Amino acid sequence: MKWFEDERPWSRRQAAAWILAGAVGLLACPTAGPWAGLTWLAPAAVTSLCVRATRRELRWTWLALTLAGAAPHVISWWPAAPGVALGLLVGIGLDLALMLAGGRYLAERGTAFTVIVGVAALRVVIEQIWCYTPAGQTFSWGFGLVSWPSLRQVMVYGGLASLSFVMVLSGSSVGLLLAQLNRPGALRMAAGSASLLAILAGIGMGRFDRGSTEVLKVGVAAAPGGPLRRLADLTRTAGTQGCGLVVWPEDSAKLSPSELDDLLPRFGDLARDGSLWLMMGSRGAGETAMLVATPLGLPEMRVVRAPEPRPWSLLTSDAELTWESRGAKFGGLAALFDGDVMFPLPALTASRSGATVLALPFGLSPVARTQIGMARVRAIENGAAVVVAGGAQGSWVFDALGQVAAASVPPDVAPLTIAEVAVERTGSLLAGARLRFPWVMTLLLVFLFGRAPARLTGEQEPVAGR
Repeated sequence: MKWFEDERPWSRRQAAAWILAGAVGLLACPTAGPWAGLTWLAPAAVTSLCVRATRRELRWTWLALTLAGAAPHVISWWPAAPGVALGLLVGIGLDLALMLAGGRYLAERGTAFTVIVGVAALRVVIEQIWCYTPAGQTFSWGFGLVSWPSLRQVMVYGGLASLSFVMVLSGSSVGLLLAQLNRPGALRMAAGSASLLAILAGIGMGRFDRGSTEVLKVGVAAAPGGPLRRLADLTRTAGTQGCGLVVWPEDSAKLSPSELDDLLPRFGDLARDGSLWLMMGSRGAGETAMLVATPLGLPEMRVVRAPEPRPWSLLTSDAELTWESRGAKFGGLAALFDGDVMFPLPALTASRSGATVLALPFGLSPVARTQIGMARVRAIENGAAVVVAGGAQGSWVFDALGQVAAASVPPDVAPLTIAEVAVERTGSLLAGARLRFPWVMTLLLVFLFGRAPARLTGEQEPVAGR
């Protein structure tokens, strides 16, 4: 039975306004910039439309939201990989179909609490499914709020999925309230969501006041296409300025496998002379090489041979490249491939192994802006410093709070970027919480779907023939 039998049905103009609001919200999701606050329109519109729109209006809603949600990703990927762009379009269409179908089911059979919490849990479950595809967390609704310093700290406890949960929970409560103004349950849920946001923002501000356990100095050398001599000079300069880690980007020097073998001894000498860690990535001919040298001058090269691109290898342990420095001031150093940053598991695995610095010494993909935002997410989640060495595409260094310690962006990419960054071990307990949060939400969603009563109001079914 439809919820709002006592309410006047929406006009076409009202339904169109909510559809437009939802489309604007999804367009703002991948920005993580000044317009990020508009992302709250997406869950508000979805919930409101699920409870008040007709089936025909819901079909138009699905079409409009799919086009709006997929537009930024399709535009970014189409010139380089049209197949990837089409795959994302189909995936986002399925994503929103599940959101609207699940929201409608809860709207027809749930209480205000069931609807709001259920829609938020459903969002987390869908985003967890995305993590088992090559897209990773590309279409996370919480990503737009990464630019909010205090609220984004909630990711320490549940990862990016928890930020999506909080955003959808609060947005859905507002959408339900606007869809049915005289519903006391919706008003209570809206007040509860606002209180939760205030509490989480306060906890986030507390992280800024607590300070960090370690402060490290890192450098990113960028000399695209330049001679190795230039990179060596930049590394020596970084060493004289007290850097403990220097990262060379992938496009710093185009070398064949044999040339990499010849470079390895010199690589170790530079690290030993500067008393620093030195790292470099290289790709080509179907293989990916990673060079790393310790302050003791002990060089090592790992080579992963796999066809390009390698989306599924990001989820397997055999492609992870992690080094730990027992007793060194970094505690642990981990290298991530450019696509690793789109998934929570590789960085989480490195963090649980003791890594306090995560480096991305590979070039960025066509969705470089999203990858840079995800690098900030991994820094907050794991309490680690994240160094993005994009070469000609720029250099970024994030501290454990997600703050930009240093950045060098096109067209004026500095040859050497140096920053002091704070790191903070989040502990195994919080790491386990981030790992289990999506599964807890899955169990909660199954419970809510199974326990949903017949009507939102909780009233008894009408008598037959009434």
